[in-house]
Amino acid sequence: MPPPAESAPSAALTAWRDPLRQCLTGTKLVLVGGPVVGLVGLARQVRALGAARPFLLGCGVGTGVLPRDDEAEWHALDIQGADDTAVIRRYEQLLQAPPPDAVAALDRYDSDHRARALGLILLGRVTDVAGRPRLGVRPQAWLDLEDKVVIDAFFDRAGIARAPSAIVPADPDAAAAAAHSLDEGAGVVCAADASQGVHGGGCGLRWVAGDGEVRDVAARMAATAQRLRIMPFLRGTPCSVHGLVAGDGTAVFRPVELLTLRGIGARSLHYAGCATLWDPPATAREDMRTAARRVAVALHRDVGYRGSFTLDGVLTDAGFRPTELNPRIGAGLMTLEAACGPDLPLGLISVFAVDGAPLHGSAAALEAEVLGRTDRCRVAAARTLVATRHAATTHHELQRDAHGHLALARPGATSGGRLTLGPSARGGFVAFAANPAHLPPGPRFAPLAAEAFAFADRVLGAGVGPVQAI
Repeated sequence: MPPPAESAPSAALTAWRDPLRQCLTGTKLVLVGGPVVGLVGLARQVRALGAARPFLLGCGVGTGVLPRDDEAEWHALDIQGADDTAVIRRYEQLLQAPPPDAVAALDRYDSDHRARALGLILLGRVTDVAGRPRLGVRPQAWLDLEDKVVIDAFFDRAGIARAPSAIVPADPDAAAAAAHSLDEGAGVVCAADASQGVHGGGCGLRWVAGDGEVRDVAARMAATAQRLRIMPFLRGTPCSVHGLVAGDGTAVFRPVELLTLRGIGARSLHYAGCATLWDPPATAREDMRTAARRVAVALHRDVGYRGSFTLDGVLTDAGFRPTELNPRIGAGLMTLEAACGPDLPLGLISVFAVDGAPLHGSAAALEAEVLGRTDRCRVAAARTLVATRHAATTHHELQRDAHGHLALARPGATSGGRLTLGPSARGGFVAFAANPAHLPPGPRFAPLAAEAFAFADRVLGAGVGPVQAI
């Protein structure tokens, strides 16, 4: 089902959108936070709320359709990286000290330096873009909570059940001893601290088993980390639940499946985005939402938090067990926004909440609106960066053949999903978007995503590598 088309907003949504319009009307914006084509939707949002034609400063061009001249000016930075986190870190460095050609392009757009910078998903504390102050900069105390070696203590203060863990020096002997005591039969997950910067998307995590593997991983992590968190590998569904602290309280939304794949015959973890096709049992859903509400209370109490946050974890047979907290906009929130439609800008609400804008909408009304829309409209899409270079964007419609296997769709046939290949800062980009109308809500999407990636490798040379759902 496609997201609802934009229409006259309800009174509840007007209470959220009107303050955004007051903040944005006539404002020149430098939009950041992804490749150029990935910023086009945000450009259209801010224009609809009265902003001037923006400037997009992307980490490369990306895969998709570039903005029209009347929609935005743009410049793509030349960035390469081995994984998502490496790309983001280099990008965020260049945002604050861009190369001369980017500075020249920005100065042509904003010669009097009156523009503001705006980005939805940034990992670090980027305070400005080439001297233009950034909206929604997080205080350091908020950023510190994204460190995986400190968050378990926060969960304990918030009264949230969690799996056992140990925080140890990045030392092979200490890691091996902790792993030996915590391994419940499926190995352990080692997570590096954030002493060299926040990491996400599965980077900085290793699933290992056996004394030799643990020692080897700890020794390698010691090059970039001072401490490690050791936790049992949790069997279940990787997932997250999002909340937004703004207006008169906290809105908590539906759970999102984290598309975490594993290498076939290996214990490598491969993050491939988020989807909302999956429905956990009703009691588990409410338990997750209750945990997120407790997180919101503790965040506001401890550090005066505002804006959105992501509580990630695994839904196990024993219940939901959190693994990390992202005190910022996460990819899952943007997945929920995609399901809601263009008239409900959750990302912008979060940015301006962080910035202290006078948002006085009803959190309860926002929660009800988002829950209703995202339960009706599902998002079933996966994406990944790959080392294989794909120079041009191509689309390939898929359908099931007579044997039930994925195949290229026949001309004129109804597509069951689309594979997209194109360029990225790592080399290539591979995405699969299923047609939700062909899929019943409820089951996990990760197995179908892994099947589509395998097809993309086999038929199109995509370069994802052999993966399967955890």
